[in-house]
Order: sequence, then C-alpha cells, then structure tokens
Amino acid sequence: MHLHLLEHNARWDDFVWFVRAVRDQVCRELIVVWDGLSAHGKAERFLSELGCSWVQFEYLPPYCPELNPVEHVWSQTKWCELANHVPENIDALRDDVLNAYIDQAQHQHLLRGHFTWAGLDLASGD
Repeated sequence: MHLHLLEHNARWDDFVWFVRAVRDQVCRELIVVWDGLSAHGKAERFLSELGCSWVQFEYLPPYCPELNPVEHVWSQTKWCELANHVPENIDALRDDVLNAYIDQAQHQHLLRGHFTWAGLDLASGD
C-alpha cells in the first residue's frame, strides 16, 4: 500500500510524481486503477504527454465508490482506527493517519478484506 499525504489539494503534477515514485519503489510496470475523478486528470495524459509506457490504467465507472477498495481503506481509517480521536494539531493528525495506514498495510487479511468489500476477488497465493 502506498500513501502520500499533501497539505494542498492534489494537482496534476502530484499524481505524476506519485505514480513515478511508486514505480521507482517497486521497480516494475504498474497497473493503476483510475477512479475517473476529474481532479485526477486524464490517465491518457500519462501515456501520451509523459511517455509512461510502463503504466497500464484500469478504469472504475464514475461515481461508484462501492467498487473502489481505497474507499474502504479510508472508511476503516476514519471510522475504526481514528474514531473519537482528537489530535493535538495537524502534524499529529498526519502522523496518526500514516500510522493507521501502516498498521493496515501489515495485515494481509485486512488488505484482502478491502478488495472483498468492493466485490473483487484476489488470487489466494502471496
């Protein structure tokens, strides 16, 4: 699971940076599930303008958060991990969110549960 928190609304260059950073970390081609939010821009722009032949895009239908496992990750973080939590300041909130994601990333059964929630079957082999 890869996460990068921003202190501003995400811009096109943030998405470009993030996709490239993930690719640099995993050192292989990527499949990016694109939710079609207009703020994310057009995936084709990666392929045409930036020459990113190492990324393949799969699209979710518009306005279908129930098909997006990331929505369940956010829900788990917001309503379970950080429910009734009052951070001291924005830095503490950022740390708490990051720690919640790190905790989820360490539990394969929980990660698989996010996909199951979205109705997506994953191969059982690790």
